[in-house]
Amino acid sequence: FTELNGLKKTVGAWLETPVKHVVKGGLSRLVFKTKKLIDIIQPYPADLSKNRFLKQGSRTINIREGQPECLTYLNTLPSETMFILEVHVHYGNGGDGTGTLELNKPIAQYEKILIPCGLETLRRVTNNDPQPIKSYSVCLCTSNGTVVSEKVTYQIDTTFRENVRYFVYSSSFGSLDTLVTYGRGEEFYDLNTQTASKSPSNSAPIEESNRVTYNLKIQRNFKVTTGWLTKNQFDQLADFFLAEKKWIVVDGMYLPITVTSKKLGEYQDQNPLISQIFEYQYDFEDERYTETTPFQ
Repeated sequence: FTELNGLKKTVGAWLETPVKHVVKGGLSRLVFKTKKLIDIIQPYPADLSKNRFLKQGSRTINIREGQPECLTYLNTLPSETMFILEVHVHYGNGGDGTGTLELNKPIAQYEKILIPCGLETLRRVTNNDPQPIKSYSVCLCTSNGTVVSEKVTYQIDTTFRENVRYFVYSSSFGSLDTLVTYGRGEEFYDLNTQTASKSPSNSAPIEESNRVTYNLKIQRNFKVTTGWLTKNQFDQLADFFLAEKKWIVVDGMYLPITVTSKKLGEYQDQNPLISQIFEYQYDFEDERYTETTPFQ
């Protein structure tokens, strides 16, 4: 969906407003003819607590230490609103707790907000409470306490895994989502060079080369396995592959990547063991090597 000011609507508008906004996102061809995005994110206009975040997939999410995680919300309320993130914490000893985090500015109608919901946000809300936490759930409220979003639950995943990778991508709904993979990976790089030759003189010593190599660069490439997936998780990989912007998180840095695989989404009926292998490369080449360079 989009609104184009003064131009032919080649995709189609989902809301007519006095001020035109372009929202990076849309619906697939299979859905676009029967639904509008507003029907998906606001399925029950009379019940604001059912308003959905711009997120596809399960509303119960496993989360690990260091995993980037955020929710994106499109404000459909008719006026500028101050939002509060309400967090309900479930401790390992069976106890519960509640905390809030006020967003730093009011949000205008049809403005999107990006809300960090990872473990760092949880620590801010609980003031670094040392009690072990089993899970927590979040929702958005207005400053007067009205719940204006669905609830999303995060379950703390402490399972030991050797090969965890975090990919962040711009989703079809115009949000930032995270793909977590657990399978083994491979790495290789292409060496790209240019050469120039000259004709040596007869008296030139043999140690003097008649060829010059320059503009040496390496392009790092990777192959990774997702690990075992449910059918819904497997289907949602299409959203990751279609994303125009993708990053892999390496030592806290977001490195831009491009998926280079062409054949993806292979699935066999009635096969409960579902996984996916894909290849990607960094969106930059390297002209130097340093021993402490992080590899992923």
